[in-house]
Amino acid sequence: MKIIVCCEGSTDASPLTVLIKKCSHIDIEIDCRTREDLRKIKVLNTGFLRNITKKNDQITRVLSIRKLNYLVITSECRHVAFHQDSDNQEFRKIYNDIHNDFNKVLPPETKCLAIVPKKMTESWLLADVKAINSLGNKGKLVDQSPNPEDLSDAKTYLRRNLEEIGAESNSATYTKIAENINITVLKTRCPESFGQFYTDMQTFITQEPSP
Repeated sequence: MKIIVCCEGSTDASPLTVLIKKCSHIDIEIDCRTREDLRKIKVLNTGFLRNITKKNDQITRVLSIRKLNYLVITSECRHVAFHQDSDNQEFRKIYNDIHNDFNKVLPPETKCLAIVPKKMTESWLLADVKAINSLGNKGKLVDQSPNPEDLSDAKTYLRRNLEEIGAESNSATYTKIAENINITVLKTRCPESFGQFYTDMQTFITQEPSP
């Protein structure tokens, strides 16, 4: 099974790919594109923005989802996922907005997944301190972070944790954290956003019946 994923940036793509696979019970192939990747894809403008409110973030999201739809058509894939950090906005609103935009752009037979960390991908990566400490090379351990879903700047908090244990803050490190993270711990410490993602994954990825 194949799914096409749009992530906000390059540091999100690889760790989120890992988490998607860890929450799936079957083998899947993931074609992960960043928003910058999707900007390079040209599609015809057929007036689909006519009913979109004049908000830059929504226009950007709808354009990206439209380009995901192009990839779905050209690759004969029925599963797409769209990632957007909630940052300082309300998690549930962003989650619902993405699904509303899915409904505006994608045909009903396409299966859709909204990936919305509260506040950001780094919040999820902070959930399991054992996964972070497993990367240390200075013999130093960091303490468990406060509630990661409430940290206003999880990116800075994670960077400082990594500096303390002598690890670089980059995509490769984020990926290793995701590989080592305990999904049960992640669900417990990020119940609102990762809990929603995990629940959605159980119906988003299912075994296709044999022909």
